[in-house]
Amino acid sequence: MHFSESKDYKIVDALPTPSLTADLKPVEGIIIAIKNELEAMQMYTQLASASTDEAQRNIFLELASMERGHKSMLEDIYTNMAFPEVW
Repeated sequence: MHFSESKDYKIVDALPTPSLTADLKPVEGIIIAIKNELEAMQMYTQLASASTDEAQRNIFLELASMERGHKSMLEDIYTNMAFPEVW
């Protein structure tokens, strides 16, 4: 499997992660989802760096790329929700 390289715009990387509560706003849920994708992307990148087998390293890099794509899609959703005045 090969995935195209997605851009990482780091839109919410500096924002604090909201707490999971019953009154969580949808935009806060998107922030949590983006942070989870970021953590997964970083984990797969670290696993790729630690891998000594080329095939295994490539699998982890592809997984990291997939997570980056998920993060990018969620960042688009976040931007539309957090800044509705721009659209």
